[in-house]
Amino acid sequence: MLKKFTPVTGKVVFESYVYLPNENDKAYVSLKNGTEDAVKVELGNGIVSCKDISRSIKHNLWQIVHIEADTNANKAEIFINGKSIGTVKMTADNFDAIELRYDGGEDAGKCYFDD
Repeated sequence: MLKKFTPVTGKVVFESYVYLPNENDKAYVSLKNGTEDAVKVELGNGIVSCKDISRSIKHNLWQIVHIEADTNANKAEIFINGKSIGTVKMTADNFDAIELRYDGGEDAGKCYFDD
């Protein structure tokens, strides 16, 4: 699912709940600048990651993905279930879309998003 909007700059906060019932399911939460992923959080195979940071997660539980991005400071802090997993560098000067995507394979189950 892709939701476009008027470009925003400065400090941006986005939060979504993601539920992956099976360990091999994969989902993505992305703040976009045009067609580019400015900040992309990936969940799957028991791991949540964004660029060079990662953390183990359990499947079959809701995961709260919270992104605090700042286009002026060129950084984004990623939180999972209320805990920071780290800060990543980004180069986007604005955000104009949010994408929630499920990438299930042939034996994958279902994925749920709740924003």
